[in-house]
Order: sequence, then C-alpha cells, then structure tokens
Amino acid sequence: KLRPMSHYRMRTEASGPSALEEYFHQEGVPLSMLRDNAKMEMSQQWTALMRKYWVKDLFTEPYHSHQNPFERAFASHKENIERVMIDTGCDPRAWFKAACHVADISNHTAVQTLDYRTPLEVRDGETPDISTLCQFRFWELVYYQKHGQTFPVQAGNEGLGRWLGHAPNQGDKMCYYILDNETEEIVVRSMVRTAENTDRPNLGLQTAQADS
Repeated sequence: KLRPMSHYRMRTEASGPSALEEYFHQEGVPLSMLRDNAKMEMSQQWTALMRKYWVKDLFTEPYHSHQNPFERAFASHKENIERVMIDTGCDPRAWFKAACHVADISNHTAVQTLDYRTPLEVRDGETPDISTLCQFRFWELVYYQKHGQTFPVQAGNEGLGRWLGHAPNQGDKMCYYILDNETEEIVVRSMVRTAENTDRPNLGLQTAQADS
C-alpha cells in the first residue's frame, strides 16, 4: 500500500543514520523496513538504530530493484518535482523544498488503491485538512510580515519573498516557509498574502526597490 512520503536532508551519505533517527522521531518507528544493499544502510550506526528500535530488516534481491515498490513510486515523484520546477521557473537551489511540497500534496491526495483515501488518513485515522495547500502555489511571489521593523518604514511591516510550502511542526497549520528575496534567508510566517495579480500591491516596497 502507498505510504506517506517525507524527505530528510542529508549532506553526505555519512548523515544517513542521523536522517533515519530523525525519520523515526518525526514519523514514528515502522515495524519493518524494505531496503536494498546500499553501503550506507549496512553501516554499524544504521544497524545499531534498527536494532535499538526493533525494526525488522527486509532486503531486495541484489540487482532486482523492481522488487522494491518505492523505486517506481519515487520515479513518479521525481517527475512531479521536475514539473513543478518547470512550471514555476524556481531557482534550482529550491529543489529540496519543491520535493517536500510535492510529497505534501501526494500525502493529501486520495488514491484508488487506498479505497479513495489519502495516505495520511490511512496512517493516522483522520481525514487531513488541505487548506494549507490551497492558498498559494510553489514559488509564488508573496508579501510576508517582517518583525523588528522601526516605525515608520516605507514598505511598512512587509517583505517580499517566494512561497516554499507548508512548514510542518511550526506554529499553527497555516505556517509557511518563505524565501526572502533580498537576504535569501528562509523564514517561517503565517501572515502571508499574494504579491501576484493583487489589487493591493505594496507600493512602498516597490518604490524602495526602484530606488535601490
């Protein structure tokens, strides 16, 4: 059956055990885990975590990746990520946030193989709220609330940035990741509004950018 998909960043293969433990912490410990014979997954640290949390090892046959249903699911997932990047024209450096956003959508989408329920509902027993995914598009230009501004400021208390998806475990369910256009810093905000095709543009922000 289709399971909820999630991503955990690894800078190198050595980060694998830390990512696995973070997965256990955030998603819960599975009864078993099907995997191939990758060296990272055969390390002493990885094996120690599997034994610590009593996770049963299941392996695919060498050179038979088709035995792992995730391989096919991930190929489709990768296609969807590429579509998002093509359709939005986002910076290639935003690929990881795009991947997380696509996974979020997939987890909230009902599928026939699950009797038209979502992966999250099957796992958690509750129908998930999709409101957080309906407000903005990935990489949409948005205004977000800035803090620590000294009054008066030409642009008020708003900054301009790019919407990078829902921020899980941050504030309420309507908190988002925003990439600040000026600093390229990723911040978490719930006070966000679109800056595209809006009848209330931040003219102060536009003037400040024109003067810089």
